[in-house]
Amino acid sequence: LLHNSFLAEEPQWLFNLKHLLVHTEMSPSWESVAHTASPAIISNRPKKGYGFQHGCILDLKMSDSVSPVQIVGPGDEDAASSTTFAESKSRSRKVRERAIPILPSERILFTEGATLAASFGLPTNRLPNPEFLSSPSLNCRFLVGRKDLMSTFSIMLEVGNRPENEEYVYFQTISRWMQSARHDENYVYVTKVCTTRLPIAQNTMQFLSGLQAQTVAVVLSKEAVLRSATWVMGAFNIPLEGGELEVDIDEVEEEESLTAISRLDLDHTIQKISHAYRLLGQIHEADARNFSSLAYTFPPNLTAESFLRLMHHLRRGGMLGAGALLQTAPDDRHGMRDIFLRFPLDNCLAIMAPQMWRWRAREIQTDPLASSAEDPTTNSRITLHLAMENGLIASSTAPITIDTALPETLALWDDVVLTMDHYDNLLVWQGKSIPKDGEHMEEVMDCIRSYVLQRAQNRFPSPQIHYLREGDSMSRRLTARLAPSHKDPQEQQVALCPALASLSEIELESLRNKFRWHDITGDDVSFRRWFWDVASASAKLGTEGRSLCE
Repeated sequence: LLHNSFLAEEPQWLFNLKHLLVHTEMSPSWESVAHTASPAIISNRPKKGYGFQHGCILDLKMSDSVSPVQIVGPGDEDAASSTTFAESKSRSRKVRERAIPILPSERILFTEGATLAASFGLPTNRLPNPEFLSSPSLNCRFLVGRKDLMSTFSIMLEVGNRPENEEYVYFQTISRWMQSARHDENYVYVTKVCTTRLPIAQNTMQFLSGLQAQTVAVVLSKEAVLRSATWVMGAFNIPLEGGELEVDIDEVEEEESLTAISRLDLDHTIQKISHAYRLLGQIHEADARNFSSLAYTFPPNLTAESFLRLMHHLRRGGMLGAGALLQTAPDDRHGMRDIFLRFPLDNCLAIMAPQMWRWRAREIQTDPLASSAEDPTTNSRITLHLAMENGLIASSTAPITIDTALPETLALWDDVVLTMDHYDNLLVWQGKSIPKDGEHMEEVMDCIRSYVLQRAQNRFPSPQIHYLREGDSMSRRLTARLAPSHKDPQEQQVALCPALASLSEIELESLRNKFRWHDITGDDVSFRRWFWDVASASAKLGTEGRSLCE
């Protein structure tokens, strides 16, 4: 599905098209080679069913103590030479148990590897070992038509019995593609092997201490988004005669139902993590009198900044649509889901939750939660200069400083300029007290525009840039992406944003009056309210649904 920035009337479509042509490549199969290649190449075509190359091939191999149960990413299952099926919750694919033969292009490498193994005294008379070839842990094969460095698979593993004295779990990916030469008819087989290992935790506490919170958030989020989708690499609209498109109303209703169920599954997952950690705390504390339910509310490695707020933004954002972005158009929602399910970690983090900075003429106290974010690319304070032209500063403008701010409604002050980066949208918002004219403000806005253009550079898909002012109808593009922290009690608001204490009564009243447009009866709740609704010991919300790990 195409992202909306691919539309011909959008200025970004030319950059997107250039990115596809320069940085990605269709890997031809033998069928396409047969139409264009020389007779010598065609004569070397392998027999079908024995190493038959279909575009890009990705093999996943891992230790026998783990096996994949959920795989999300681009591509399809390899139907050739499959024997049995092991059901998986992956997108339009199954994890298959199969015997995979040696590809013709790799026979020389296989011979060299077997010779090296023999030099170490390893038996080679039964290679390739048929027992290994039929193992589901060693044979997960997927076909990916286009070679794209951004294509990513996320995998959930089921842990089996751990062999004695085993300290690591090993993983290996083998990617294969046919790379066509630019100036002749020759095709080159490329095989790329990457091997890594992960240490095995000795106990549950050691496992929790080793969690990478942002990685856990993205893997769970991809499963949640996958469950809400009604399409499998297909169109959401029905084509009519004359080239027009008609929305399938039944599919819209089905998608809304699946999206609501996916939100329940997300809530249920958070509740199960909290419940399991409380039970672990009761076991860990030898003296029951020392046990505190609040101390074991949630694993400390899965902190609010690196995990929980990401999940909250996902839940209320455009892909799962529980908050102010619920009215996201179906085609826009599907386009964003499509790139989210195939993109790598850093891109997915930027899609899940926006980053935001603010400028104010007067000094402002930085939000402690924003400045302690675990994202290494986010600095609590950034100094901006104008872009350079021909190696020289574009003007004599003095640099300005912007501070990191949480993407919350409490940041909508009258006298600030907010800059938000939500991956495919970059937004600059000016409060109503910011003067429209004046030499100083022009210099400030020039610095901010330069910063925005710098962030948008070389990003795919190319983001849309919006310049907004409070009171404009389109300012909702930014305000809808802010979590409604104004719904919290006032003491909690100050705890979240200590800078509120510096505002006068008039400024505070003006800030709170901005939120009359919020639907207080809707499902769009603050982060604090949502978390305690699902994670408190007496929580009722989250009891329904199915864990995203199941």
